Amino acid sequence: MNVNRRFGPDAPPAIVLGGELNAISVARSLSKAGVVVHAINLPSERIRYSRHCRWISLPGSGGPEEWEAFLCGRSSDSLRGAVLLTCSDTAIDLLIRRQETLRERFVIEEADATLRQSLLDKLTTYRLADAAGVPTPQWRTLGSLAELESVKSELRFPVILKPRLSHRFTRVWSKLKYLRADDIGEARRWLSQATDKGIEVVLMEFIPGGDEQGCSYYAYMGADGEPVAELTKRCIRRFRPNMGGECFGRTDWVPDARELGLRFFRHVGLRGVGHIEFKRDQRNGNLKIIECNARFTGANCVVKAGGVDLAVVAYSVLTGAPPPVVRQLPNSVCWWNPSDDFLAFLALRREGKITIAQWLSQVLKPHALPCFEWSDPLPSIVGGSRRLVRAITQPKPPAVVTAPVLAPRGGRA
Repeated sequence: MNVNRRFGPDAPPAIVLGGELNAISVARSLSKAGVVVHAINLPSERIRYSRHCRWISLPGSGGPEEWEAFLCGRSSDSLRGAVLLTCSDTAIDLLIRRQETLRERFVIEEADATLRQSLLDKLTTYRLADAAGVPTPQWRTLGSLAELESVKSELRFPVILKPRLSHRFTRVWSKLKYLRADDIGEARRWLSQATDKGIEVVLMEFIPGGDEQGCSYYAYMGADGEPVAELTKRCIRRFRPNMGGECFGRTDWVPDARELGLRFFRHVGLRGVGHIEFKRDQRNGNLKIIECNARFTGANCVVKAGGVDLAVVAYSVLTGAPPPVVRQLPNSVCWWNPSDDFLAFLALRREGKITIAQWLSQVLKPHALPCFEWSDPLPSIVGGSRRLVRAITQPKPPAVVTAPVLAPRGGRA
């Protein structure tokens, strides 16, 4: 990576909208490259404490409604011409709905609004993957209990009910990525709850294997439909296992992830930042798509450490500057979220899947950290303090559903 890229004093500012750890990583990258960075986010997010951004305080709850009012109203006139970068599905949803107004006021990402909307929807993503010849888990639409009853004889449990729109799902089940059912009774209960809350789900098969079977392809797709920058990485652990966010992983060249990811991006006509996640099916060794994001992700810091600074690439392209020369580093770079990975280790150790010696041999080495930087410690200090307070003051939550990607047999809807 050309780490010496610096933008001049006349470079337009950037606005980082939404996100969590990815927002902090993007702000740090651009700030270090000489860009003035502003952050719009929920007041509770740690990015507001980073020295690499200027926090925009909004009235009321400071939620998405206030983001929209600020960006589309007179209050943001001083930031006209800024580069607007989205770091969450909620931010993308806002960008899609108000694209015309926002494009008049800011420099926004190139990806077509209709496509970005499609990639937020898991059902549409799987349909696009099928059309592109990219393997998917077995899936089918599921809109009612009657439809579930009609296919119950074809199901092999466990199965999962995966939300079509994750950012709406997490408003109800904040700690889950999907709903696991180990029998038809559980499937009925979960579907009934999802339907009552107006959440559409897709029924999917379980792909056998642990989190180490996961891998991802990242790219910045240029105007010609070819990658300006690209990188692949492997997942090692998540917390919660097979369900939660990645807490230990490494950059590594995965040729078939690159081949399938690039095939998908070319087929759908993606422009700008893209991330596609796969899991390897141990039954046949093939990768199957799990999800796709047209935005920066939580692992952005390790992508940068691996040689590809997507934030600087995106800003360069959007402002008309020549994109920096980037390439994935030949040696693997590991990233580690210590607190979550320790909990993942305990869960896996209880199942006899890892020993303390194996875990220590992995983690007692230099790693990229998702949040902590010596030069910018406050986001980590605030996050760690809050977590400690919660651990002390809150009762232990009930056991949470844990599992991988599951579901039905039979044809697709």
